[in-house]
Amino acid sequence: KVYYPSLRKESPLPYLNLSVSLAPHDSFSYQLDYGRQKEKFTGYLSAGSVFTPHWVKYEPEELYLGKHEETIASELIWGSMTNRTLVLNLERQAKKIDFPNEQERNKNEIEIGANRRQEWKTSIFTIDGWANRSVVKDPEVDQEDIALGTGLELRLKKIPLDIGVSVDHSSFSEKTQTHLWLEDDTITFKRIKELTFGLGGGMKAITGSGSQFLPSLKLTYQINPRFQLGVGGKRHFYLARFSDLYFLQDYVEINEDLDPVKIWDYEIKLEYKLSPLANLSLVGFYKEGEDTIWNWNAISSLARPEIRKMNVSGGRLNFLLHFGETFEQGFSYTFQKAENAQDETMVIPHYPQNEGDLWLIGRRNGWAVELGAKYIGKRYYEETSEEKLDSGWIERFKISKKIGKAIELFAQLELNDYDLWRNYPLGKEKISLGLKAKLY
Repeated sequence: KVYYPSLRKESPLPYLNLSVSLAPHDSFSYQLDYGRQKEKFTGYLSAGSVFTPHWVKYEPEELYLGKHEETIASELIWGSMTNRTLVLNLERQAKKIDFPNEQERNKNEIEIGANRRQEWKTSIFTIDGWANRSVVKDPEVDQEDIALGTGLELRLKKIPLDIGVSVDHSSFSEKTQTHLWLEDDTITFKRIKELTFGLGGGMKAITGSGSQFLPSLKLTYQINPRFQLGVGGKRHFYLARFSDLYFLQDYVEINEDLDPVKIWDYEIKLEYKLSPLANLSLVGFYKEGEDTIWNWNAISSLARPEIRKMNVSGGRLNFLLHFGETFEQGFSYTFQKAENAQDETMVIPHYPQNEGDLWLIGRRNGWAVELGAKYIGKRYYEETSEEKLDSGWIERFKISKKIGKAIELFAQLELNDYDLWRNYPLGKEKISLGLKAKLY
């Protein structure tokens, strides 16, 4: 899934930008971005809409299904250049997706957040709060979640040590999560100046699931100015958010009795600066415990979240080359193996063994070219079946040309050979034409 943040920040301030594009089959999109700064106040606002009638194809009926998304998001900051900062966030998203049999699902989410930060010579105190309401509704489903939370954090600069507590409650699960933690991420040694040590720990309790100790450990060793080695491990224990499961994912079934995630995460990372313009990193990872999977339900033709005990091991190679704002090229490849640790006769669906990303961005004399491609290898789709979805690609090519200082024309080609879930391949291709205007 390609994710575009709903709130887009640009510079310099102030700005007001409008982007509009059209595509075949009545596809349409627009994005409006506004930013302004006045004395100690900074504000950002983004609003957008994307309408794609041929978003996916439901193969059993050879039927194209559409999707319509609308988003508005804002961030207001007071005192950004002082020791006192107040940040308010508001975001609303709405989705309407077509289902087979001429049905449709409506999803709405609104989230409000506030953060207050106070800095003194020896410490920094932060308090934040948030409220989220998410609704999923269709002819057969009508579910709502209201999530409320708050958190306090104190950072002692001289040690430095972070002390924090957070509490949040979900009306859908009828459960409360309470977390108390301590963390020191910059312990240094006089005899080994190249070594940095981070240590943390906390207690977390979830209604009906008891409490757990959550340790974390991170070691970073600067071998030389170019080489850096990092080793870390962390324990996770949490309830997946309703909005993360059912708003972000489409064509899914709601599980009203989902257990918490209980995972150990380990990582070893080697970073190498080939030059001031190029970075290379190699990551090895291992994960074990109870985590969320998406299992295909052949009866409903929807994917369902479940908690399964699993082991996941693998490695990731990342490469980035950049020349200021004129050229950037990146590459990422992941190899992983996922196993069901509680039943060897079952598989872990939607964990492809091979994944890769490649992108290239070039700008010169008012012209810009962007190339992007994502490869997803073969993957199981149902935990009791050895059948796999075919490997696939998601590709994008965009070319644009600036006309004067305020107008930019662009053309974009999207090619998809990828199944979102079983029976739901993405639309094969989409050609868009549009413009971006800087209103001021």
